[in-house]
Amino acid sequence: MAGHSEKEIKAIFDAFDTDGSGEISRRELVNALLQLYKGDDQKAKAVAYNVLKETDFDMNGKVSWNEFKNALA
Repeated sequence: MAGHSEKEIKAIFDAFDTDGSGEISRRELVNALLQLYKGDDQKAKAVAYNVLKETDFDMNGKVSWNEFKNALA
């Protein structure tokens, strides 16, 4: 986790997991990326697709805490 504590990484995960389900859904990821890309829906969806493709190891359409940690390891 390259210079960040697990507590810091968990705080980031929790910020994305807005419904508190313990997983980051595609919708939660797109919503966060919309802020980053200033409302560019197509860009946010494209980036979300790529992030899920790289981090959703069990391919259920969501990123779990373990997947999130492993992706950052």
